[in-house]
Amino acid sequence: MHKYGKWLLIISAAILSIVISIIFFGSITAEDIINHSPSSMTLTVLVFIALYAIKSIIMFIPLPVLFISAGVLFPKGWAIVISSACLTMELTIDWLIGKKMGQTKVVDFVHSKPKMASLIDLYKERAVFTCFLSRLIPIQSEPFSIFFGAAKMSYPTYLGISLLGLSAKMIPFILAGSAISDPLSKEFLLPLAVCVAISTTVLIIVNKINQRRKKLAKNNAESFSAPAIDNPEFLNSEEDAAN
Repeated sequence: MHKYGKWLLIISAAILSIVISIIFFGSITAEDIINHSPSSMTLTVLVFIALYAIKSIIMFIPLPVLFISAGVLFPKGWAIVISSACLTMELTIDWLIGKKMGQTKVVDFVHSKPKMASLIDLYKERAVFTCFLSRLIPIQSEPFSIFFGAAKMSYPTYLGISLLGLSAKMIPFILAGSAISDPLSKEFLLPLAVCVAISTTVLIIVNKINQRRKKLAKNNAESFSAPAIDNPEFLNSEEDAAN
């Protein structure tokens, strides 16, 4: 019992140190996580699990920071496994939060996140594609996860597609983290270039979607997709679309 109490104290101290750095400096970096992580791999894994759990609710830690930190702190293979497991937990928590919120609250939630509007318009027609694309956009992914839960998207489909999309960024960032000691090496620069290329491509796609949305709004202000979002019935058929 004394042994577990000591572990809990170390983990709590590490997480508290990271949270304090966020409160006072307004952000968190990979260096913060690395510097405050325990020396034991087991304890470090537990710290990562706790950070992902907190992130699913507070959303203050960018995923690239966690991915790069994992690449530094763990062997590459273990970093991918641990990050995937933590992502599964976070995605599940956010999906359940959205499901708990329900359809009556999702409209206000969507409108509180203007950057989501372009992709949400696609959801009724292409639920799976929307889920995948949302994981590649260089913004916080939690709002999308909560929306998919509120829209009652099939959990297995949601989880599988989300992990697939996030892996496209997770693996390159982990590889970059593993080579961070030599920031001019191709092992470091190439994975980052892949992430930049993915983000740029997706932003172009989203921009085209947004342009189409504006065009539809101009041509038919009464029938374009925004009213569908305002109507709770927009979500009623989404479970079928996602399955």
